[in-house]
Amino acid sequence: MGNLNGQPSSFIQPFCAAINALLWVAYGWVKPKKDWILIIADIPGVIFGFVAAITAIL
Repeated sequence: MGNLNGQPSSFIQPFCAAINALLWVAYGWVKPKKDWILIIADIPGVIFGFVAAITAIL
């Protein structure tokens, strides 16, 4: 919320959330039978997490 209001905030929390979602996407991808529900559900977490981390730095 502070990031949206223009207040500087830490990038660590959204960065860790993005990494967490990325790991779940990777897990869904490397399973013998790809788990598309898991992959599709976590892709927005990867995108929004990295965008939030980048905007927290700037």
